[in-house]
Amino acid sequence: MSVDLSKFKDELYSIHILEEGVNLFSEKFEDFLNVDDVLVFGFISALYSYTYAIGHEEVKSIDFGSCKFLFLQLFDNRLLVVITKDEISSENENILLKNIALRYEILTENKSIGQIKSLLDIENTIIPLDIVAEIRKKKYKKQEEDAIPLDLPAIPEIQIPEVKIENFYVEMLTDETQLSVDKLNTIKKTLTNFFLGYKTLISSLFAIAKQEKLISFVFSRKTFDEIYPLVKFIITNPSEIDVNSESIQSHIKGVKIDDEDLYVLIYLSKKQNTKSVVFSKYKDELESLAPHLSRISKFVEKMI
Repeated sequence: MSVDLSKFKDELYSIHILEEGVNLFSEKFEDFLNVDDVLVFGFISALYSYTYAIGHEEVKSIDFGSCKFLFLQLFDNRLLVVITKDEISSENENILLKNIALRYEILTENKSIGQIKSLLDIENTIIPLDIVAEIRKKKYKKQEEDAIPLDLPAIPEIQIPEVKIENFYVEMLTDETQLSVDKLNTIKKTLTNFFLGYKTLISSLFAIAKQEKLISFVFSRKTFDEIYPLVKFIITNPSEIDVNSESIQSHIKGVKIDDEDLYVLIYLSKKQNTKSVVFSKYKDELESLAPHLSRISKFVEKMI
């Protein structure tokens, strides 16, 4: 599950994102040396320039009396600097750098750095951020399935109307080994029959917590790279798909994703630790679906 970085707050002075010596983001938890921020940024830049000069690929941190500067080159070549207190362990240093960098990468995908309020205190997401990194990689992998052949006998005297066969796709978001092939095929068959009754449903995400593990997958009319914007919306906008309930509740709301107006149906069962999110082009279709989503979610939970 996601690492709770807020527990490290008392061990930190600050977090900074620098670009060519210019500070783009600061998150301060305690004053460092009681000096002006501009001087701190200049000092940080000078330190990193020094590490660059002597081999930045090997120098990852610098001790400075009662504090330590941790450096990490980010995916966009900006510099992450974490100023820690001397009591932090090397194991926690690695946890901090890895998870702060991951949060920065995910959050800046659809917003500017100036819109980020915190890299330490962050909303919980349906899918832990370390798994989000793997999901992002799937965006670039098309997993096309062969069309189901329709074996009809030849009847020359009768004009057989063309029958369109729909393809549906199942994409595991968490560890693919969590579900056997037989279970995945059963789930796919059942959800296919379910979706065939609702012609404009686009995709559904199922997330189930079981024995301290998260099992999640997407079922869709489209390939994963085509519906990735919907998955990204779920990941980066947890408050948009949140519902308040003591037991079971479903909720429908309108959303805009990549300039497209869609509707989303959210179903939550705290008793079963299950959350389902279904996207459609039309609200009335989701309204007719809502009474049945609990049944299909229970089926998925039992299969898992």
